[in-house]
Amino acid sequence: ALKLVQKGIRKDNAEAHYLMSQMFKEGISVPQNNSGYTKFLNSASALGDDDAQTELAHLYMSGNEELYITQDIRKGLELYQKAAEQGNGEALLQLGCINRDGIEGYVTQDPEKGYQYLQAAAQTGLARALFEYGYVNLYGWGCEPNINEAVRYISAAAEQEVPNAYKLSLI
Repeated sequence: ALKLVQKGIRKDNAEAHYLMSQMFKEGISVPQNNSGYTKFLNSASALGDDDAQTELAHLYMSGNEELYITQDIRKGLELYQKAAEQGNGEALLQLGCINRDGIEGYVTQDPEKGYQYLQAAAQTGLARALFEYGYVNLYGWGCEPNINEAVRYISAAAEQEVPNAYKLSLI
């Protein structure tokens, strides 16, 4: 596996760069190494890998001293946007929650935009996205309340063992 990943890296294959980042992160076939992890995560992101962009966005949104990544909300948002444009469910989910709730000084609360992102995220089948989309439908955040849609999506999330969805589905 390592040789195949290295071959892909030599050909600037974005997914190979992302796989190598995960190998360094977890210590699979190579020693665990934070520097290697961030190096290949950055190169995979630059090559357009949506999973790398999303993972790197998470790191920028909160910062990570251990990885020498300083919090940079704007960079995180930019990376989420790039990944969302590729249909990445996690990035769509994050942008949905960010727009629904807002981030003081960075993103003005926009429930309608949040709803649109969450709807797109739910279409990817991501468990937490199913829950969040059902939740906004339940309360009418960015949309008209729709109990049928809420029950449908929250139940689907509960089937995938999302704890909050399971609690709501029991009510």
